[in-house]
Amino acid sequence: MSANLAGRDLGSAARDIQAALAGLELVADTYLSVGAAVQGALADLFELGAAIRAAIAARVAANRDALAGALVALPEAAITAQFGATGKRLWQLAAGRVVEPVTGRIAPEPIRAALSFFTPVGERELLAHALDQLIARALKHPRRIGWRIHALRARAEIEGGGSWLTAHLLKEPTADAGRIAAPLKTRLEQAPPTGAVERLVLEFTGFAPGTTELQLFARDAQAAARAGQQRALRSAAREIRMRVKRAVLYHIIEVQPWSRLPERRYALIDYEP
Repeated sequence: MSANLAGRDLGSAARDIQAALAGLELVADTYLSVGAAVQGALADLFELGAAIRAAIAARVAANRDALAGALVALPEAAITAQFGATGKRLWQLAAGRVVEPVTGRIAPEPIRAALSFFTPVGERELLAHALDQLIARALKHPRRIGWRIHALRARAEIEGGGSWLTAHLLKEPTADAGRIAAPLKTRLEQAPPTGAVERLVLEFTGFAPGTTELQLFARDAQAAARAGQQRALRSAAREIRMRVKRAVLYHIIEVQPWSRLPERRYALIDYEP
């Protein structure tokens, strides 16, 4: 008798749980934004971006090699008869018959600079000042030498979860810090983050070749020496991360020098040589 009652109680509880879950699903679908989950995951998605781009590039390279092999397997005369001079040129390229070098489009990888605050910051003036600091740091990166900035984005991680993102394509590529900062500050003024910011990240994602003078400067001995130093620092930083399993190298920069609180005067920037 007691076993039957227990069975009925469990069955009733299961039905109640199913009904509650169905009601919760209805509320979520009706009142919650579909984009809320995506916004919460933006930070992780951007962190995974480099690995995804590398996988896509590898897949494209594999497809290219397969197509080149299939093309070379066909007779040159048949390709020329079907596609004319263009077909003959492609067949010769795939077969390695063309001796002149192929010059590809070279562009640096995205340049990233990040800043972590000791205490979350909500004041727009401080965030604008932090953006200036990040822009100055990113412009000094060795990979930026000889290139102007054409596209950029800024991302903020907000206290308690959530994120803020703004991306811009500049009308004219530039290496001027003020012109780079202008659209970011406008966006910050018009639609600021919805909470205090714990971490601010700036990325240069699109580039355009600089002037002839800038291109020559990029190849001078001083730039080469800086690149060598950066490679050594990058190797040392990578070894430290592998040993301690986390980032422990930081820059200290001045953020709010007029503050009486030391933790507000300065902020930590991840050291990424």
